[in-house]
Amino acid sequence: MSPKQNRVKKTDEGLREVVEEKLFKSYSVDSSAIEIQVENGVVTLRGFVPTQEEIVEARRCIENIIGVIEVKNELAVAKLKNKPLSKTGFETGFS
Repeated sequence: MSPKQNRVKKTDEGLREVVEEKLFKSYSVDSSAIEIQVENGVVTLRGFVPTQEEIVEARRCIENIIGVIEVKNELAVAKLKNKPLSKTGFETGFS
């Protein structure tokens, strides 16, 4: 077993909630269009962010959470469109 597998295991739903909260609280990632799936400690991120840097930051933000064994980052960059204000107070949205 790898060190990550030896960590305290969380339920997939509990782990998904922790990942969701961590991404939401990150000022470096607009998580409004990110879908999170967790299966046996493997976190899959799908959806869209405005920049390539946010794709990298999303992974960095969650890869060391206890219970995360692997991160599959399937995020893509999408062009912004007008939408209500995000948690940071800036307009956000994707097309």
